[in-house]
Amino acid sequence: MIKLRKSENLELANSLNGLGDVMSAQNHFEKALGYYLEAEKIISSSFLTYANNGVMGGKDNSHPLLASSKVGQGNVLARQGKYQEAQILDQKAIAILEYYYHHQHQELAKPKAALGAIYLCCGNYDQGQRLYNEAIKILSDIFGDNHPNIALYKADILTMT
Repeated sequence: MIKLRKSENLELANSLNGLGDVMSAQNHFEKALGYYLEAEKIISSSFLTYANNGVMGGKDNSHPLLASSKVGQGNVLARQGKYQEAQILDQKAIAILEYYYHHQHQELAKPKAALGAIYLCCGNYDQGQRLYNEAIKILSDIFGDNHPNIALYKADILTMT
C-alpha cells in the first residue's frame, strides 16, 4: 500500500472535489456525490491523524476542503430537490469556514449564496435574501462591486423572489 503525505492527501481530496464539480455540472449526481464523499473521507482521516500537531487549531474537521466537499454535496442534493439535506450540508460548510477563516473571507460567499438559494426555493425569502446579501457584501468588501459573482447573486435574488 502506498502511504501519502498529508499534503498529497489534501491534493487528492481537492482533485476529487473538482471531479465532483464536473460530474455535478454534467448531471451525473451519483458519481458527483461519490467523489465528494471520497474527498471528505480522505480529509477527515488526514486530520484525525494530524490534528495533534496543531495544524488545525484544535478542531479536527474544520479544513476548508471539507467545507468544499459539503458545499458540493449540498449543491447536488439541492438540484435533486432534497433541500433539507442540502441545507444541513451548507450550514456545516459555513460553520467550518467561519471557524477557519472567521466571518469575512471570500470562501464564505459560495456556501452562503447556496444556502440563500435553498431558502428562496423553499419560500423563506427574508432568510434567502439576507444570506445572498451577506455573500454580496463579502465579495464587494474584498474585490469591489465588479466581482462577477455579485451580478450572479443579484440576478438570483431577482429571479427567485
